Amino acid sequence: MKWFYDNAGVADGPHDDAVMAARVKGGVVGGRTLVWCADMAAWQETAALNPGWWQPSLPMPSAKSAPIIVARPQSATHRTPVPKAPSDTPPTAPAGGFLKRLFGFGKKG
Repeated sequence: MKWFYDNAGVADGPHDDAVMAARVKGGVVGGRTLVWCADMAAWQETAALNPGWWQPSLPMPSAKSAPIIVARPQSATHRTPVPKAPSDTPPTAPAGGFLKRLFGFGKKG
């Protein structure tokens, strides 16, 4: 099965089960990472979907142990509802600097 995962708001894939298992082991894909494959109607979190390659890299806390707190980078606190699909077209940059675009500096005529 070919999988895509949310990589900072962009769909990263397609990847097979072995690659996804390696991404989990490397800490790239976690339980709250959104994943999708062709059989699914919508993106879902890895832990909720529980595919065959999903084996959490952190031990699951027991009732007697203290909770495990994982620090997430600031950029991971904002999640878009659906990752953006990959694109082959390069992003277009506006010509000129801010003042040139705002006031038209350098225009002839």
